[in-house]
Amino acid sequence: MTPVRALLAALVLAFASGAAAQSVTPATRVDGGGEKAPDFTLVTQDGKVFTLGRDGRGRPLLLTFIFPSGPGACPYVVEECLEAARAAGKGRPARERPLVVAVSFDPAVDTPKRLREHMKENGLKSGDVVFLTGGRDAVAQVIRDWEVNVGRDEKGEIFHSFQTAVIDREGTIVARWYGSALDVPRLTDDVRAAAR
Repeated sequence: MTPVRALLAALVLAFASGAAAQSVTPATRVDGGGEKAPDFTLVTQDGKVFTLGRDGRGRPLLLTFIFPSGPGACPYVVEECLEAARAAGKGRPARERPLVVAVSFDPAVDTPKRLREHMKENGLKSGDVVFLTGGRDAVAQVIRDWEVNVGRDEKGEIFHSFQTAVIDREGTIVARWYGSALDVPRLTDDVRAAAR
């Protein structure tokens, strides 16, 4: 069992009686069908402008939507994406390795400073993953364009669906994965296909 799978199993067991267990769902894969990735511009954890179609071009991307400051499966989805990216990028020059791009749902909490702290706390490197945030309207537009379901419960806590898209070097979606428990070997195959 991979470390990511072991963490997911522990998460399911730990929260089996609570609401967090609902956030761990087996992911299903849908072929991209040649669809171009909807473009957007947000801000990185370093406060730099990041435009998907410009700054992501030339590298395979794993785009995912998360809430890093909250409980649940979001950190594990990022780890699964990183596992697939590292496997698919092994032996490639740094600029050709897959990049994980994680868009935060909560720009009020997940400021660039907070996202940098999250990366440091979790030992994440900016060459492997970029966390994005932005103004409330900009983030809301990205969520709409990518058709991710997000809301707040009566306590104001965020709930959301999970989507991870694999995008090739030219900006075409290879596959979309829906759910938080990704099939890392199959996801790795998609990333390798995106790298061709």
